[in-house]
Amino acid sequence: MHRKISYIRDLEIIEKELNNSSGGILAFNIDGEKVAQYLTTFLYHDKNIYFFLEKEDEIYEKMNFNNFGSFTILKDEKLRKNRAVPYHLFSATITGLLKIVDEGKTIDEIKHRYFTKYGMRKFGDGRSSHTKELIMIDSQEIQAIEEEGA
Repeated sequence: MHRKISYIRDLEIIEKELNNSSGGILAFNIDGEKVAQYLTTFLYHDKNIYFFLEKEDEIYEKMNFNNFGSFTILKDEKLRKNRAVPYHLFSATITGLLKIVDEGKTIDEIKHRYFTKYGMRKFGDGRSSHTKELIMIDSQEIQAIEEEGA
């Protein structure tokens, strides 16, 4: 099996994939030695990742805010059988500090963009399970890789 790996440096390509993706994996350390992973929907905005968690959620209770976390999306394209390349993978990973967003203007803007992205109606009382606590990864590094195999 032959595979070709390319590192993507073009931010436009990376941002397009992040904006078109619906979900990804959040990973962060627990107690300095264990890694927790959490599948979640997200919003990519201003080179940061935003997602909502309920304070009562077990994963929220385990998070160590102001410590590093990462968020990864994976796109798997199945190509036509007559192509010389049977598969094409794309992954993008954003690494940075996990933070609770507490600025009202930012929360309102992200809620609006999030609801628009996922085709949800905005809830007037703000008690949707998606609006309990806005968390962000304040990005410090963005890496993307494409892999093709034959």
